[in-house]
Formats: sequence, structure tokens, C-alpha cells
Amino acid sequence: MLARGSRALLSLLFWQATIVCGAVSPDPRLVQMVPPGNPIVAGVRSTSGSDLPRNYLMITQDNRVDLDDFLALTGMDPSRIIREVIFVGGDLAASGREHSLLISGVFGRGAILKYADGVRARTAEYRGIPVLAVWPFEREREYIKSRRWLAILESNIAVFGTEASVQCELDRYLDGSRADSALVEKLDRLSKKDVSWSVVAIPLSGEHLKRVFGLLDPEMGKAVEAGGVFQLGFQFGRQVTVEYELTTVPASLSASSDGFIPEDQSDELSRVGSSLLSLASHDKRGETIHGSVKVPMHRYEEWLTKMLAVTGTRDAASSN
Repeated sequence: MLARGSRALLSLLFWQATIVCGAVSPDPRLVQMVPPGNPIVAGVRSTSGSDLPRNYLMITQDNRVDLDDFLALTGMDPSRIIREVIFVGGDLAASGREHSLLISGVFGRGAILKYADGVRARTAEYRGIPVLAVWPFEREREYIKSRRWLAILESNIAVFGTEASVQCELDRYLDGSRADSALVEKLDRLSKKDVSWSVVAIPLSGEHLKRVFGLLDPEMGKAVEAGGVFQLGFQFGRQVTVEYELTTVPASLSASSDGFIPEDQSDELSRVGSSLLSLASHDKRGETIHGSVKVPMHRYEEWLTKMLAVTGTRDAASSN
């Protein structure tokens, strides 16, 4: 069950990647591997240029730790190029949360396996694919309780996360499963120009959303004040464009004012969240609000600074 006050619900990620990338986001090979029904799916792709802005994502604390550890585990690979990362967050109400990263780029499996032998990891195999079984590091045991797997597929896709998540994603890859239609429908409403995006199929506190996004634009804060399930995308140019969509939910299933979900609502929340993500039944959804905000780059950077102070969030990782 999700304990009140848990750090697992949502956190922020600021990640700056400076790898030249020509791929279109989101990468369909990664989307195809995402299991249906995950309440949190977010992505970021690398872009070329200097003085790049920091990216904003809505992900779990577990996802943040996974990224830190993936960068550490693959840091000795001289061929490593990271083009895109998709963060997958599972059932937050479950006692053993599932979470994973799906990464496209270039990876040297041999170098990674050799280095990881000395960092609390050992080599295993799943359906003919070598995997690294990685035990939690000392610094992260507050968040990560179980062993995770790292797999490199054909030197251009990496998967890292809890064993159950990685097994499911590898199964989808090996079996040629079709991408989850509900997620694809959500992603189709994002702009192809988005550098980072988030799809959150759990109700978020309207007070929390207003506090965070009202700092960026008061009208956006007012629009999302009702709370609900949320998706947004960021584009960077001479200005920063933020496109968002919010679907309201019954008040009885909204997150509490501090942004966390009471334990006694977890079963119902899971059912409604699944319905909202699948978009299969319109009468289970509330009003859908679409909006777009454009702000100068300096205003966007000011927002990040203010939000760090308001939320107590730190920069999670960077890749050079």
C-alpha cells in the first residue's frame, strides 16, 4: 500500500543531455515495450546544441534513482550514446512497486558487463538475453529495496528496472507485442517537437498542480486547479512551449492536498486510473481541458529555480 507521506508518488527530474540526436520522439521501439496500464510514463530525448535548457518530467523517485544508477553502470562504456529515455512507473499502491527505464542509443554490452562485475552485480540470462542482476547500492536503500536487471538489446536498446518490469518488457520485445493502444492514443496528441513529455494516469491534487504550474503561468495554474490526470509536453526554441491536457476525476478520488493518495482509496484509484488511461469509457472521465503556454527562456529558467525552492526538489542527473 502507498503510505501517506511516501516519496514514491511524484517527483521532478531535471536532466540535460548534450548528445546529438536525429531520432523522432517518442521512439516506437521503446513505446512498443511499455506494458499496458502503467500509471506513469514519461520520456525525454537528447538534442543537439550548446547551452541546452534543463528538462522537466513528472516521474517517481524510483525512476530518478534508476537513471542515476544506469548512468553509473554504463559510465565506463566509451561507445555510450543516449538518444532517448522512457521512464515507466507501475502501481504506486502496491507494496512492491515496479519501475523501469527504456533507453535507445548505442551501448557496448561487453564493456558494461565487464565493468559491472565489481559494482554489486552479476551476469544472468533471460530467454537467451544476458542480463545484469544489480543489488541496491548503499546510497539508495531508502528507495530501492529489491534487485534490478539491466539488459542490452542489439547494442541499441537498454532496459533497466525491477526484475518483473524488465522481464515483461523483454517478453514484449521478443514476442513482437503491439504497442498499448491507449498509450499510443495519448502520445498521438503530443507534438512531435516535444523534447520531454509526461503522461500521468493517476489523479493529482489540484492544489499541487496550481502551486507548481501557477509559478510558470497564472492562467495555466487556474486551468489545472480542478486536479485530475495529466499529460504535458515541452518544446524548446526561442521560446519554451508547454502543451498540457488535464482530465478531471470524481472529487472522492482526487489526491489529498499534499499531493499524496490515502491508502483506503488505492483499489478504487487503480481501477479509475486504468479507465482513464485506456480512454475506453467516456462516462468514467470528467471534463478534458487542453491548453498551451509560451514563455521566454529566461522565464522558464526562473520557474525551475522557484519550483526547486517550493518543492524541495534537486537536479536529479546530467549526461554529457
